[in-house]
Amino acid sequence: MDASKDIVVSTSELCVDFGSFRAVKGATLDVARGQVTCLLGPSGSGKSTLLRCLNLLETPSSGTLEILGKKIEYSGPKATPKRQR
Repeated sequence: MDASKDIVVSTSELCVDFGSFRAVKGATLDVARGQVTCLLGPSGSGKSTLLRCLNLLETPSSGTLEILGKKIEYSGPKATPKRQR
């Protein structure tokens, strides 16, 4: 079986900027179906912001987000996402 088919959430070089402050810098991760994943880091390191991007409550400045095979590419500050089917 192809392991890539088991990936349900994937990010590539995801960045989030708030003005001149970069809250998330180049986050890349893959989460497989049934996998338990933990985000660890000090206060202010972007954990909650990354989670808000994953559930589409926050718009990344750049990078790619893929959920259940549906890819969304972001480019430019708070750009409108380009959804691919």
